[in-house]
Amino acid sequence: MNEPMFLDDLSLRLAQRSMPLATESALFIVLEAMEALGSRALVLSPAGVMILPDGTIALGGGLDVAHDETSVLEGVVETLEAVLEPVPVGVTELAVKVRSAQLITRGAMLAELGAMLVPLNRRAARRMVGRLAREAVRPTGASAAASTAPALASARPV
Repeated sequence: MNEPMFLDDLSLRLAQRSMPLATESALFIVLEAMEALGSRALVLSPAGVMILPDGTIALGGGLDVAHDETSVLEGVVETLEAVLEPVPVGVTELAVKVRSAQLITRGAMLAELGAMLVPLNRRAARRMVGRLAREAVRPTGASAAASTAPALASARPV
C-alpha cells in the first residue's frame, strides 16, 4: 500500500476478509483523527479519516461542518459505531454519555478515548495500523495465486 486508505474502505476490506476491525485499532484511529481535527468545527466520518501508508492518521475531504460541539462529539461516536461490529460496550457507554450531554467537550472525549486505550504506545499503534491497511489491500486466496501466476510464468526460462 503506497496510497492513503480511508477508514470506511479499510473497514469494508477487512469485513470482506472476515477480519473485523479490532476495537483498539478503531479507538486509536479515531483518537488520532480527533487530535488532527484540533479545534476545527468538522464532523468526523469513516469516509473522511485517512490512514497513510506509515499508519499516520490524517483528515481527508468530505467532512461536514459541525453546527456545534455536540455535533463534533456525535461524529466521533458515529464513526466508531460505523466501523465496529458488534459495537463494544465501552463505545455504547461513550455514546450514551455524549447523547445525554454528560460528555460535552473535546478534551473530555480525548480523555475518554485515551482511557479506553491505556496503555497506549503510539509508535507501535501506528506501525500496527499501517500493517493492517497494507494487509487489507493484499490479494487473498485464489486472487493472490492468480495475481502471482503471470509473474512466475514470465520469470521461467523458455
